[in-house]
Amino acid sequence: MTIIARPSISEEASNSNVANRHSLIWRLIAPVPITIVVAIGLSWLIIPRVIASNSTDDAIRMAQQIAAQFKTIRAYYTDNVVNKALKSKALKPSIDHKADDSAIPLPATLIHDLSNLLSEKDTTVGLYSKYPFPNRKDRQLDEFQQQAWDYLSANPAATFSRNEVRNGKHIVRVAVADSMTVQACVNCHNSHPASPKKDWKLGDCEACSRWRRSSTAN
Repeated sequence: MTIIARPSISEEASNSNVANRHSLIWRLIAPVPITIVVAIGLSWLIIPRVIASNSTDDAIRMAQQIAAQFKTIRAYYTDNVVNKALKSKALKPSIDHKADDSAIPLPATLIHDLSNLLSEKDTTVGLYSKYPFPNRKDRQLDEFQQQAWDYLSANPAATFSRNEVRNGKHIVRVAVADSMTVQACVNCHNSHPASPKKDWKLGDCEACSRWRRSSTAN
């Protein structure tokens, strides 16, 4: 006769409790690695975009500040240098000032000269216009410059920007309207023999201030 030992009711209950505890622990622990993997994946997708967005926002703010500073410099130069030179007739504002000891740069020429000095840096600043003076008439506007000009001519208080990749470098390009805010500038552009447009008035967008910065620059 074979006797089969069966667990008591208390043993069965104890085993059931252990199984339930193991199942509960597994249900609590199992989602943790899944959550970690999902969080890492979302971070990998979201963080670079947030960094890029912040970088673009910083670039736009910096461009606006630099454009305002350059406008201040040019306005000061116009009032305190060019106007005095015109009144005294000792010096004349000119595009080709470097080869003429009796000439000083026109205000816009000053900005172009400064831009050329900065051209080898990670950050560049400059002006461009649809109505360039003869010494710059061969310069062609690229797609960004053309679109920026059209947009800013209609929205002079706005900012036009774009992220691009050039030579393997990520760059931020920003443009703001450079409007005629000083009557002396209007008078000069309307009376200068080489000026391609002679019906300027206060408030007109004469050019775009462009600013470009490598996003990898320090």
